[in-house]
Amino acid sequence: MRTWIISITLICLIAGSSFAGNERTLLGSMEWHNSGMGAMRPAIGALNGETAFLNGARGQWIINHKVGVGIGTYSADFISDYHYDGVTYNMNVEYIGLETEYFFNSGKLYHPSLLLMAGGGIINFNDDDDHFDSDEYDKSYGFLFVYPAATFELNVTSWFRTAIEVGWRQAFGVDDKGLGNADMSGWTTGLNLKFGKF
Repeated sequence: MRTWIISITLICLIAGSSFAGNERTLLGSMEWHNSGMGAMRPAIGALNGETAFLNGARGQWIINHKVGVGIGTYSADFISDYHYDGVTYNMNVEYIGLETEYFFNSGKLYHPSLLLMAGGGIINFNDDDDHFDSDEYDKSYGFLFVYPAATFELNVTSWFRTAIEVGWRQAFGVDDKGLGNADMSGWTTGLNLKFGKF
C-alpha cells in the first residue's frame, strides 16, 4: 500500500512539471527541454528462491527527451515458511534507489531504453503468527543493491506510455538469518505505466 501512495505522490509532484528553453552561451545557443513523469511498475521477480509479486513506483526528471534521473522503489511480501534456528518466519522486502535511464529515439512509436538503479533495501522478519498487519517487525536487516535493466517502451498518448522492463538485481551485504547475497539477487520483469510529459 505504501508503494502505491508513493507512486501517486510522484505522479502529482513530478509529472506536471515541464518547461523548455533556449540558453545562450559563448559557443552559441543551446536548446534544452525539461519534463517529468511518474509511474507504477507492477512486476514479478526472484527473491529467496521464490517468484514474488512486487509493487513498484518510480519518478523521473527527463532532460532533452533522452536522459531520465529520478527515484525508484519496489516492495514484496512473502507469506511463506522460512525456517531458521527452529523458528518459522514470514519475510517482507523493500528497496529504493536512485535511477538513471537513457532513451533511444524516444519520439518514435516504440523504442528501447537502458536503466541503472542503485540504492539500499531492508529485509523484515515476523514470526509465523504475524502477517505484517502493522509496521512493527521482529527483526529488520539492511542491504545494498545494483539493478541494471532494459525496457521496451510504447508511446500510447502524449501523456501516457507503457513499457516492459527486464532487469537483474544484485544484492550486497546480506548475511542474516541464513540468507546471503544470492538469496536477495535475481531477475525482475514487469510493466511500467508512465504518466507525464516526455
